[in-house]
Amino acid sequence: MTRRNEKYDAIVRAARAVFGRVGYLTASIDLIASEAGVSTRTIYNHFDNKEHLFAEVLLASSRQVAEVHEAMIERRLTNVTDLPAALVALAEEWNRPQPEFDDHFAMSRRMGAERAHFPEKIYQAWREAGPWRVQRALAERFEELRDQGLLDVPDAGFAAHLFSVMIAEVRDYPKVVHAFLYGYLPRSCFECPGR
Repeated sequence: MTRRNEKYDAIVRAARAVFGRVGYLTASIDLIASEAGVSTRTIYNHFDNKEHLFAEVLLASSRQVAEVHEAMIERRLTNVTDLPAALVALAEEWNRPQPEFDDHFAMSRRMGAERAHFPEKIYQAWREAGPWRVQRALAERFEELRDQGLLDVPDAGFAAHLFSVMIAEVRDYPKVVHAFLYGYLPRSCFECPGR
C-alpha cells in the first residue's frame, strides 16, 4: 500500500468515527485531520470539502453493510427446506452485533436528526446504496420463494420492508416469523411440515 493510500484510508476511518460521534454539523475538517493524524491540506488533496468527504464515507460504508446483508439473505434463504427456521436464522444473524460497522450505524442514526442540514441528494444516495439495496435483495428472494410456492407475497417489496421492520422492533424472532408467515404463507401451506 502506498503512503497516499494509507493517508486516504486514515482519513476515511477518522471521518467515519468523527461523523458518527459528533454528527455532520459539529464535525470539522480540523477535527477529522486531528483524528486521522494528517494535515487539513492532506484532506483537501483528496476531498473538495466536508460535504464531499461525508458523502463518500457514508456511501462507501453503506455499500459494505449492504453487501454483508445480501450475503446473509443468500446464505439463509437459498435451498430452503424449513422456511420458518430459515427466517428465524436470518433475523438472528441480521441483528447480531457487528462491531466493525459501529461507526457506520452511528452515522446512520444521526442521518434522521440532521437530514435537513445536508443536501437531499446525499440522503437519497445513502438510501439507494444501503437500505433500499438490501430491501430489493430481500424482495427478490421473497419472489423466488413465492415462485417455489413457499410464500404468497403479492407485493414482495412491501413484504421485505415489513419483515425488516418487524425483526428490528421485536427481538422474539420465532413469534415475529410466525406472525409474518401468518400473513404470507399460501393458504395450502398451513399444514406444511415445519409449521
